[in-house]
Parts: sequence; C-alpha cells; structure tokens
Amino acid sequence: MIVDEAQAARQFDILVEVDRILQASCYSALRGVQYGLSNGRLILEGSVPSYFMKQIAQQLVATVADENLIDNQIIVDRPKAVAPRRLREFAAASSVGAF
Repeated sequence: MIVDEAQAARQFDILVEVDRILQASCYSALRGVQYGLSNGRLILEGSVPSYFMKQIAQQLVATVADENLIDNQIIVDRPKAVAPRRLREFAAASSVGAF
C-alpha cells in the first residue's frame, strides 16, 4: 500500500494538535481521552463523568478536525450519586435506636 507522505504528515499534525488540546484542557477528565485516526475519521474513546464532558471533548477537537469526521465513542461513566447532606443526616437520625 502506497501512503501519500503529505497525507501522513497531515494526519500526524492532527494527532499532535488533538493531544495538545486535550492535555491543555482545564477539565482533567479530558486528559485521559484516547484518540486515533481511522479511514479519515478522528475517533475519540475513553470515559468521562458527564455528557457535558463528552460534548466538550468533541467541541475542542472540532477546531482541528471537521466535526462531521469525528466519531465520538466516549462513554459517560457517571460516579455513584451521593445523597444530599440533609437526607444523610435524616437517615442517620432516624436509624438511631432502630433495629
């Protein structure tokens, strides 16, 4: 298979820029996103804690790659919900002396 050197250089430049953008993000969750190019599409993989983070990752790399050519396969892995403080205090107070 013959690889066009200019195309290979362009793909390398895209990957370097995507890496720079994700690593410079103020959102630490985005620094762990993996990425690659396949058949001219930029593929994003990994997990983030919210749909907001998933969308931010896509918007950030859209400055480098055509948004129509981004395959966002990032999984939203929500952390377990923590009950509000008042609910925890109520549960603790109501369980005192109960068997």
